[in-house]
Amino acid sequence: MVSITKENLIEPFEFEIAQGPAHCDVIDAVDGKPWYADIKHLLQTGQFPAFTDRHDRRTLRRIATHFFLSGETLYHRSFDATLLRCVDENEAQRLMEEVHEGNCGPHMNELMLAKKLMLLGYFWSTMKTDCVKHV
Repeated sequence: MVSITKENLIEPFEFEIAQGPAHCDVIDAVDGKPWYADIKHLLQTGQFPAFTDRHDRRTLRRIATHFFLSGETLYHRSFDATLLRCVDENEAQRLMEEVHEGNCGPHMNELMLAKKLMLLGYFWSTMKTDCVKHV
């Protein structure tokens, strides 16, 4: 027979299971520039913004490898090598309303809205979160 002492007893581990999807919201200070301003500046001039440290420069350099600048227009390279035009917050809101409300198709859920916008050739960094909020 096996004897179990208090030292050998394993305490139960308690955890909770989330019942719905989790979404992360980031609060940013509004500075009047589009979200891609630092990436575009780096690709245009090859210089980092003045406020960056070594870690920020490395991160910005890594992120910028996924973008392509053609004239004044910034494009994001998707995983299948298609170029998606980067848009600012105002244009993103207009595009979501236009696509969701019927000019380009029927009402759709948030994931289909994000996919439809990408198929139309548009990109912004908070696309999925914005589509969830919009729908």
